Amino acid sequence: SSNDYGGGVSCSGGAVSNCYIVGNHASWVGGGVHVSGWGLVVDSFISGNSAYNSGGGINLDGGVALRCSILNNSSPNGGGVSILGGTLIGCLCISNSSENGGGAFIAAGTIENCTIISNIAQYDGGGICTDIFGWPVTVKNSILYYNIPNNARYFNVPFESTHFYHCCSWPLETYGGDNIEEDPSFAPYSSDGHLSASSPCIDAGMNEEWMSTSGDI
Repeated sequence: SSNDYGGGVSCSGGAVSNCYIVGNHASWVGGGVHVSGWGLVVDSFISGNSAYNSGGGINLDGGVALRCSILNNSSPNGGGVSILGGTLIGCLCISNSSENGGGAFIAAGTIENCTIISNIAQYDGGGICTDIFGWPVTVKNSILYYNIPNNARYFNVPFESTHFYHCCSWPLETYGGDNIEEDPSFAPYSSDGHLSASSPCIDAGMNEEWMSTSGDI
């Protein structure tokens, strides 16, 4: 299907849960899903979507995307996700493509407990690309690795506007704290980001209250 905002679904104040959102196109943003306000997309599989401007898989204009698999989506800005105020939590972003921000293009908001790997950008930010208009960006407890041409790119912003905490990325992210740059060591033949027993990322994150009642993808 095709719409300006949310080729598959447009969600403002409601919830999209346990859905397969595949093969949609948005003529502006949010090829698979456009989330605004207090909207929530959770436990969903989002793949093969595209958008003319940004957010091939998901466009977060506020709201939350939680425990979603975001695979093989495309858009000029944020092949997997574009975040213009909102939170991406516990999501897997793999094999998305864009001009800037293969995995995610973030102008304001938070990426937390996400695995962003093997995404491609034509120009910058294979993993994530930040473009901030006076608002901070926070990335924490996340893995950004094996993205092309680089894992993170700060685009038209001062570096100190973006903070990384307890993240694994190469080269080492120095704005923030407790980051590592070692190879995350995924399990052999794993296509979904599972870590091997020897991974340096195990127990390298920070615990938060919400984790006690939450699960993985």
